[in-house]
Amino acid sequence: MRCFWSLTGAPDAGEGPALNRILPDNCIDVIFDLANVRGPNAFIVGPMLKAAVMLHDATVDMLGVRFAPGAATEFLDLRATDLAPADIDASEVWPDAPLIAEQLASLSRTERLARFAQYLTTRRRANREAALAMSTAVLIERARGAISVASLARLLSTGERRLQRTFDAAVGIGPKQVIRVARFREAAATLSQPGEISLSRIALDCGYADQAHFTREFVLLAGVTPTEFRREKRLV
Repeated sequence: MRCFWSLTGAPDAGEGPALNRILPDNCIDVIFDLANVRGPNAFIVGPMLKAAVMLHDATVDMLGVRFAPGAATEFLDLRATDLAPADIDASEVWPDAPLIAEQLASLSRTERLARFAQYLTTRRRANREAALAMSTAVLIERARGAISVASLARLLSTGERRLQRTFDAAVGIGPKQVIRVARFREAAATLSQPGEISLSRIALDCGYADQAHFTREFVLLAGVTPTEFRREKRLV
């Protein structure tokens, strides 16, 4: 697992819906929506190749677990590619997910984390494909996306086709796409820093061919230009 996370609260009166732009991160999330008007439920979000924009106009109460690339299939009995492109109801994988959602909704925030962690320990089933995918993803993240699939294969003493099959099963997108998203994440993190680092500098430092290439890729993955993203981060 990469982390547990929670999102709670409500938009300020008179200010309209609260914007939450969720960027691709190569991860798979299981999310419990505990404030759903039809009752608590859970769903699984596969790896994204474009940002999701959520407009929260009512009370939000969510608890999620984010699995590092490759890790989710140790807890979910499926191929990661089965999650793309749409989210799925968690009960399709975990039949007891509705019961767990009801239990979590009745607990305090601290108790929720303990109960969710306990539940996950009963679900884990280690497998070789997940282990190789996680090792590969760690190398990609350490390189901040500045690495090739051929280099990864050499470092791991395996073949490029093996890596592709492994990522199909355990990550849900191929190693080239994971590299692409990792490079984008590095650029987005740089844009979020204080100050005015130039776009051409970010493009160069993150390995893009030029500023135009950087901007095109950023729009495809974030849904906004780098300049718009920087402005939005200051407002949120």
